[in-house]
Amino acid sequence: MFSFVSERIYLQVLLLFALGIALGGQLGMPAGLPGLVFWPALVLLGCLLGLHWLWHTSGNWLARLPAALALCLCGYLYCGIAVQQVTRAPLNSVAGEEDIFCTATVRSLPKYQRGHLRFIAEFSRAGELERSAGLGRCQIYLQCEPDYLLSPGDRFSFHGLLEEVENPRNRGQFNYRAYLLQRGTLLSCYIPSERFLRIEDDSGSRRLAWLTRLRGRLTASLTAGLPESRRDLAVSVVYGDKITDLDEELQERFRRAGLTHILVASGTQVSLLIVLMAMMLWRSPRGFDARGTWISLLQFLVTISVVAIYAGITGYETSIVRALCMGILLCAGRLFLRRVDGLSTLSQAGLILLLTQPLQLFTPGFQLSFLATFGLIYLMGILSPYATGLSGWRRFLTDGLLTTGGAQLFVTPVLAASFHQFSLVGLLSNLLAVPLSLVLLVCGALSSFGLSAVPGIGSLLNWLVGSIAGLLDGLAAFFAGLPFSSIAVPSPPGIVIAAFYLLVLLAGEWLRNRERISPGQLALLQPACLLLGWICTGWVAGRLLLPSPELVVLRLERSFAVYHDNPVQGRCLLASNYWLSRRHNADNLLSALKARGVSRVDSVYWIDSVPESNPLQDLSNEQLLLESAEDPPFELLAGADGDTAGISCRLGSGRAAVIWDSQAESCELGAGAVVLVASQGWEPGAGNIGELDQAQVWLSVDAEGEGAIEGIRESSAEISMKPAPWDRLLSFSLLR
Repeated sequence: MFSFVSERIYLQVLLLFALGIALGGQLGMPAGLPGLVFWPALVLLGCLLGLHWLWHTSGNWLARLPAALALCLCGYLYCGIAVQQVTRAPLNSVAGEEDIFCTATVRSLPKYQRGHLRFIAEFSRAGELERSAGLGRCQIYLQCEPDYLLSPGDRFSFHGLLEEVENPRNRGQFNYRAYLLQRGTLLSCYIPSERFLRIEDDSGSRRLAWLTRLRGRLTASLTAGLPESRRDLAVSVVYGDKITDLDEELQERFRRAGLTHILVASGTQVSLLIVLMAMMLWRSPRGFDARGTWISLLQFLVTISVVAIYAGITGYETSIVRALCMGILLCAGRLFLRRVDGLSTLSQAGLILLLTQPLQLFTPGFQLSFLATFGLIYLMGILSPYATGLSGWRRFLTDGLLTTGGAQLFVTPVLAASFHQFSLVGLLSNLLAVPLSLVLLVCGALSSFGLSAVPGIGSLLNWLVGSIAGLLDGLAAFFAGLPFSSIAVPSPPGIVIAAFYLLVLLAGEWLRNRERISPGQLALLQPACLLLGWICTGWVAGRLLLPSPELVVLRLERSFAVYHDNPVQGRCLLASNYWLSRRHNADNLLSALKARGVSRVDSVYWIDSVPESNPLQDLSNEQLLLESAEDPPFELLAGADGDTAGISCRLGSGRAAVIWDSQAESCELGAGAVVLVASQGWEPGAGNIGELDQAQVWLSVDAEGEGAIEGIRESSAEISMKPAPWDRLLSFSLLR
């Protein structure tokens, strides 16, 4: 029916294989993988492949069903095996043991950030465990100086504590456990100084010394003569953010302006490098004799070697590896005189990456890289014929809108689901910033290759690099400063995301094949698009128009915060200064609010004192002390010493109380009320709280409690309450 489906065999294979991996990640697999699942699945896979071989010559669409099921099953098994290799690794058994002696090997490019060197290490010994083939992997944080050298392949030993990373406590919080899972571990370890680490074998540093020296010389040549405030930005645009420590405020400016992709290594750098190599090497005439074949093979090897070296310098980011695979496939097509197209090459690169590491499918980096590239290629293929009659600046502007708009359109659901944000100025800011970043990329590359040391030319390049970097930073600051630049959006459900992509693809294929669509196909296509459109717009309208009173207790490390949303009284946040000054606590709190579509609140109430360095200043202009507030949107509950020990607020037709002091006085909450206890070291039954009617629903978020008692449900994660549709108080706990 549609060329998108019928002509993209590699894309179909990628989608089916990715669907199987997604099912494996969502459904999981029993612990007894070999005995319970693996062998029966292999038998089923063999049967499906046999059916496909018997029916493959048939023109019936059902003949493709066995092959589709086989691909999904392969993805499911592959994902299950990858997950269980991590979750059942022998190294996990020593997590939590005090001060064990470990021997490990560096397996990733170390990145220095915020005073720590971060890298993945594979262990060969940990305590009494010892195995030559490796016990498992762990994320290492080494506090050291920026010039401390470690390279992949180095073997070291240390005494330390391995800790298993927990699931996120609050909805919207960064899922660090999932991030480590796709890197092959669930463990982390902090080493306070390089004095606690001893290098046993530095063969990795010796083997990669040339790459380290090359990286240092290139970055030094690029930053020579630049102002200090522009150096990290220039290095990040040319080589990615993995080899530099960018300022947090700069990253926030680019994020709010929708320009984060400029700061990371992406396919743009690789594409430009391949084009430059092709202009230098591939323009020479080629014969079909043995000499011409050897020349073409040499051109191919030199091009791929240069691109691979650049990928090594940047740290093998997902987008770089994707672009590297696409470059190899495109150059191989040129070598063997084969015709290649963008979507097939992108699909083949995706299959290569998923076969290498299937859990990459769940990372935002993989999703954003492939969806942006797919949107660019797909929309350009559909809409570019309409721009053939344009020329000059009109054609340039149209091409910019199509490429930037296609990428922005396809990454929007992922940005909303993963980062809970949407930039209203992203399209305009990218139209202005992307051409500047390309000029900076070219000038920075020329400066890195030594032209910065040439008299005259070097001064001009340094001025251009510094000026363009400053202009980029100024553009990001301008767009980030707009009040509507970046808005918080709640995480859309999976059905809405699927409906959005299906709607875009169906509309695109409708536009591409509008002259070949039969009346019967059109009769099916129109209601399908209408239904998908209603799903998307209905969810957005429901979030914007329908009031949703809510009370949430957010669980933070050694602290807590309470968010209250009432359509009549407005949004307010109750926070404790205790431990909220820790950066990751503030980040987790803001992420949890963004996941609910909250970027601003009407007021912030502090339980103890308003901090001088207020991490919540941008949330509201009203920063109030709870006890001195004149008209708070909730009733204050007093404790034994007269201080505020809790709050009581209306939620639907009932009331709810949040109590952080076990000595709080009892309060009349009415039938169906809910009492939340979010204290430090609260003991069930202590003080007046224990005298409350056990028929009421109790929800505890105290991780230090003595265990659940009758009528009380405990949770170390956030607790969220909303009135039920029939206006009864509905309470539930989010366990993660």
